[in-house]
Amino acid sequence: AARGLQTFDIAASNLDRRSFRGMQLSNGLRVLLCSDPEAGKAAASMNVAVGSMSNPVEWPGLAHFCEHMLFLGTKRFPGEGEFERFIAAN
Repeated sequence: AARGLQTFDIAASNLDRRSFRGMQLSNGLRVLLCSDPEAGKAAASMNVAVGSMSNPVEWPGLAHFCEHMLFLGTKRFPGEGEFERFIAAN
């Protein structure tokens, strides 16, 4: 394993043909890799494990604001929802 990279086992059904691997990066981010050679497309997703109960008392609504920031544009996909439309079309 690379420096700072930890791996861990993923429990899966023996009937599941996909392969799984878990990793934790040096910054603490936990990653689940799933490989399905029969799939026609590839995908990635992210789970941000915080919510309204994570708001600092002095910043109510901060978690909700950050959630919406995940859906705004980037340099490559500047329009709101443009990345989602690109993924759906491809």
